[in-house]
Amino acid sequence: MTNILQKYFDTVVRRYDDDGIIKYFDYTDFDGINAEKISFYNLHGMMIRGYIYSCESYDPERIVVFAHGLGGHRSYMREIAYLCAHGYRVLSYDAIGCFESDGDRMYGFTEMLSDLDCCLQYIEATECFNGLKICVIGHSFGGYAAANILLYHPEVYSLTVISGYMYARDIPINFVHDEAAAQAAYEYERELYPEYADADAITALQTKGCHILMIHSIDDTVAPIACGLMLARNNCSNPSIRYAVTNGKQHLPHYTLDAAQYFAKTFGDYQSKLISGELKTDEDKKEFFATVDFMRMTEQDEQIWRLILDNIKG
Repeated sequence: MTNILQKYFDTVVRRYDDDGIIKYFDYTDFDGINAEKISFYNLHGMMIRGYIYSCESYDPERIVVFAHGLGGHRSYMREIAYLCAHGYRVLSYDAIGCFESDGDRMYGFTEMLSDLDCCLQYIEATECFNGLKICVIGHSFGGYAAANILLYHPEVYSLTVISGYMYARDIPINFVHDEAAAQAAYEYERELYPEYADADAITALQTKGCHILMIHSIDDTVAPIACGLMLARNNCSNPSIRYAVTNGKQHLPHYTLDAAQYFAKTFGDYQSKLISGELKTDEDKKEFFATVDFMRMTEQDEQIWRLILDNIKG
């Protein structure tokens, strides 16, 4: 690793685990949800682990695949629980280097697309899933993966891209804020996953027959809308794509406005206290988050979710 890549490794290419500081929900926090362990391998032979979540009654014709952003899939248990409560089986997994999956680190954002490809290959090779309509939802880095997945799996029935980038080359600059470092990071990604790094989401989203919904907030600074939904809207001629634009929710357009603003304030305060040195130990950090209302922070926007549910139905 060169010095120019250090910030990229510090902010993206590292191991993500549940260290007990932040509250991550588990399926047992929600009534009526069952979980079945699943596993499959990534391109480099490392084990990806996840679960199929469902309530007692679910749609037998569909399976929803939820691709997470930075961290692990349990960051999205409110979303998964919502889908289960509305009658869907949800398969979600931890990308390599995250939570329960193998790997000493996450190998980059392009890995998210590779892992999603491997997940769909696993589904299509597993007899109990034969003939099911595959519905993919992705947020953030998972949204980038979802936006490009039709290049590899045009058979996907429905696709929901939330706050996702269209191109891998646009991602690094928003994390390292330096052109030379961003280019070095992109070249690193291309070396690791040459078959994915140059994927063209605009071409992918032209795929006919897939029900596509794109959701983004105008004020998103993590994945700017100009690199996501607006890029697609301005360049895709596919009339079946639907777009939903929010404002004031930053990187969480599927949250309620209150939840998104509470999230931003909480983590803004947290970062300020880290910088000032007020939070020095893990115990200090745990004490800070002990008073945070994580149910309020992850409240889902019913209006946006009606659009997602309609898209899943097709």
